[in-house]
Amino acid sequence: MKLTQAVAGLGLTFATGLWLQAPSSLGVTFSQTEVNQSKVVAVAIPRKSGSYTLLVLEQLSSKKSCWRESGSNPARVDPLLLNFNFTGICGRSTDSNGYSLRMQGKDAALDYRLSFQKRKDDLILMGIPYRSESGKPVEVGRTHGLKSGFLKIVLNPGWRFTKRVYNGKKLGHIYFNRDTAAPIAQASSSDIKPKLSKPPNTPPKTTTVLVKTSESRPIAKASDRNSAYRVMVVSPDLKQQIKLRTQKPKAFRMLHKGKTVMQVGVFGDRKKAESLKSELKHQGFKVWVVPSEDRLSSMRVPPALK
Repeated sequence: MKLTQAVAGLGLTFATGLWLQAPSSLGVTFSQTEVNQSKVVAVAIPRKSGSYTLLVLEQLSSKKSCWRESGSNPARVDPLLLNFNFTGICGRSTDSNGYSLRMQGKDAALDYRLSFQKRKDDLILMGIPYRSESGKPVEVGRTHGLKSGFLKIVLNPGWRFTKRVYNGKKLGHIYFNRDTAAPIAQASSSDIKPKLSKPPNTPPKTTTVLVKTSESRPIAKASDRNSAYRVMVVSPDLKQQIKLRTQKPKAFRMLHKGKTVMQVGVFGDRKKAESLKSELKHQGFKVWVVPSEDRLSSMRVPPALK
């Protein structure tokens, strides 16, 4: 099976550009439960650009094997689940909705992203903080060599796979888990900078950078004149936060005028912002379109957000 066909079969899609900077915390408390380590594998999948993306596979049933490993240093992974209907047999996580970091008993999904870094003849899976105050880069695992094809990530000592638990219910989300503080790792400057995909409908070449005022309130950088309208869900409770993050994974929580809101997107076109607002209102969310901070002085803020 050709590599491109395998990638397509796994449902992997690759985006370019930048996301908005990630949130600090969603305020949701998750716990963890143990899993059989032999039933989960992390895989590095090569892209045409020469970089790699992360895939996590889980054996849910013994009915059929979901993957096959061969060789060592590095080990290749053959995703057998592409050859049959794997529903209920294999779990497949292709992005941060399905896997994340957990360290010292705390969910770090909104503080760290997982990223690959090449070092000579090795491929390192790194945990890279979204913001400097979130922590330092950590090394999670490595391939122990480079070859063509899908490569197995061997977790470093102290790391293991666990599963997310919410309100006593085990979820499908896989943690790269460490109970103790992780040793600080060296990461290249290109890895430390967020390499995130821009949100849908964001105008090309438009980047929003979040900075903090003396009041520690996120605002838009004044030089960013194109990103004029923020779409915000007002005063979301815990249930709404989880629902919104499920539908809009890039939404994040922030304070605006002393109120807790979740920003869903930033647009240079008011019509696009209003379209997203209508979509979210139809789903039961209370939504406002708010001018970016660099233009608030000349545009009226909705009363509910004052």
